[in-house]
Amino acid sequence: MVLHNRTMNRVMRMVVCCGIVMSGLAAAETRVSNAKELHAALAAARPGTTIVMKNGIWQDVRIDMTKPGTVSAPVSLKAETNGAVILRGTSQLVFSAKWQTVSGLCFKDGGGTYDKKYFAVVRFNADNCRLTESAIVDFTTADPMTKYYYVYFAGNANRMDHCLLTGKSNNEPVVGNDDEGSRHNRVDHCVVRDIPYIADNNGREIFRIFGYGHHDVRGKGEKGAFFMIEQNLFDHADGEGTEIISLKSDSNIVRNNIIRASQGEISLRMGDGNRIEGNVILGEKGPRSWGIRIAGHGHTIVNNVIRDCQSGIRLMCGEYIEKGLTGSYEPKLSPDAPLGRMATYGWVHDCVIANNTLVNSEGPDFVMGYRYKNKWPAAQLILLPEHNAIANNFIVKAPGRDVVEETAQDMTPPFDVVKFRPNKFSGNVCIGGKVTVPSAANGFTMREPAQGTTGVLPSPGAYGLSQNAHEDILRGENVGPSWQVNGK
Repeated sequence: MVLHNRTMNRVMRMVVCCGIVMSGLAAAETRVSNAKELHAALAAARPGTTIVMKNGIWQDVRIDMTKPGTVSAPVSLKAETNGAVILRGTSQLVFSAKWQTVSGLCFKDGGGTYDKKYFAVVRFNADNCRLTESAIVDFTTADPMTKYYYVYFAGNANRMDHCLLTGKSNNEPVVGNDDEGSRHNRVDHCVVRDIPYIADNNGREIFRIFGYGHHDVRGKGEKGAFFMIEQNLFDHADGEGTEIISLKSDSNIVRNNIIRASQGEISLRMGDGNRIEGNVILGEKGPRSWGIRIAGHGHTIVNNVIRDCQSGIRLMCGEYIEKGLTGSYEPKLSPDAPLGRMATYGWVHDCVIANNTLVNSEGPDFVMGYRYKNKWPAAQLILLPEHNAIANNFIVKAPGRDVVEETAQDMTPPFDVVKFRPNKFSGNVCIGGKVTVPSAANGFTMREPAQGTTGVLPSPGAYGLSQNAHEDILRGENVGPSWQVNGK
């Protein structure tokens, strides 16, 4: 009898223990069906908590996630069914504490007037947070001058992946980040599409990446923004029609993305040491379809495909800011920069432009010194590209069209204030086209199509080149949310 009681006591302790564990698991997942319950659940969240939002329409709901999780037990918010939780009106999601994950939400048919600077539909204010399997669809306003982002990164080491962003027609970029305290963020496997072009509405880049190096400011901490834009699809993502991806900081990576039928280009607008690798830009001969524009130094542009665009790779003229060369110079002031002013465009030097494939560019494939002396003398854009390596690129072009366009230096004073080191062209192969620039001619081998390739796009490999880029880089990849948004 005593043995039986001891056995029963052990069983009871096991039941109680299991009951506590099961109760803890049940408490860790909270289902909510309205804004009041959601806010209460968010306020009570702790590491490992999962909050499940009921399917349906959620109107004007601000979700502010203020309770931190941990690396092994994040605070999670998810839809009951991915894509079936629809947030409308002035709804917003804010990550306000570290280690949080949100999945399956759909912001749709909303938008409004916001008075806060850098307002965003989704805002990362904290570190180590993630948004996945979600969408922002037609969350815009009738007035294109109303300013807000779809997604804004103000924290560090955050990630947005497998999301859809579409239909934004108001001012400010689709995705942006903070000038300070925003490093190592990442956007991957997302779809950005159907962002309409609106003329004369600057500031509507698809991605605009600020940070260390912007305005020539060299601040504290790591020397770069270290933003990663990887394996995304941009489809008819026009925005302002000039810059699709605009890098205005140092040390970012744009890799293995497809840009299709979109007005604008990948623009290294400010900052240095960025890497543009393995991207496919398919202009489809559309208006304002450009390839890559470079300002600044130390960039690496490798293994990209640029096809059916208006131009290929354009190297800007940099601005001379050491001193005014006339009495009419109007420098752009930047109080925290070393000289108290900034270059309109950074000097392009010591960049590597290699192993790229450029096919059927309407204009030149390489423009050396774009906008020389533009707006002189108020601006001093007289620094021609120097000491850049343009090597092992593969060009396919209509016969008789120029492959390289190079601006010659005006040697009359004061334009002779700088002596430039030559750029180096080597190992490039061109099928069709012509190279008439003497400084580049020896760096190109002009070839006829390989035997048996008439009417077929030539392969770099047939001409001794080993380009790694190919146009099906996202084949088999899951980009965007795994669910559909009313056909979008």
